[in-house]
Amino acid sequence: MLDVELEWLRVLASAGLIDAHVPDAVAPACQAARYDIADLAARAQGGGNPVIPLLADLRAKVRDEAPAAVGPIHKAATSQDILDSALMLMSARALETILADAYRAQSALADLAREHAETLSVARTLTQHSLPSTFGLKAAQWLHGLGQATAALEAAAAALPLQWGGASGTMAALTAAAETSAASPLDLSADLAARLGLADPVAPWQTNRLPVTALGSALADLLAAAGKV
Repeated sequence: MLDVELEWLRVLASAGLIDAHVPDAVAPACQAARYDIADLAARAQGGGNPVIPLLADLRAKVRDEAPAAVGPIHKAATSQDILDSALMLMSARALETILADAYRAQSALADLAREHAETLSVARTLTQHSLPSTFGLKAAQWLHGLGQATAALEAAAAALPLQWGGASGTMAALTAAAETSAASPLDLSADLAARLGLADPVAPWQTNRLPVTALGSALADLLAAAGKV
């Protein structure tokens, strides 16, 4: 969430919508280690999301360290923009590790398939012995399933979108903020998506949860392929 808030300030500064010094002034306060996560979780219950107490703490830290930089924080954004974008950003980072594991597993299965291409093994039909097969073929079939699931997860990872729509989901606040800039609201959100390494959304998606469920589906397919092994 702090990464999203800070990159948004960099977008606004780049577009000339806030003073250029603001992002650097706010950056020291955007370190997760400076926050009490358990306390944020407890205080989030009243408003239903952790952005509200996080913003209060972030502004308090910046007010102490760089008072002039407090005003632009969270400008034209809303809690769900920060929370959903942070969820996508966190997912993208986790997927780097998961996909690396999947690639290593594919490589190992490919080695097994080659090594045991002629290694006889029992094939079964309705749990009974059938005509012989090879262990290499079985490993190749595992590889096929894992490869398909990994490709689907790669596609899901590439499609993880930024969420940015403002309080009403219409970018109205962003439109007002961008009136003095050559950049349109869509330009600003596209810049933020690029800085965070997320996909540029066609439109705000706060009422459409398919980006979340699509990721869950791709992960479930990977688990199913691994479970078959």
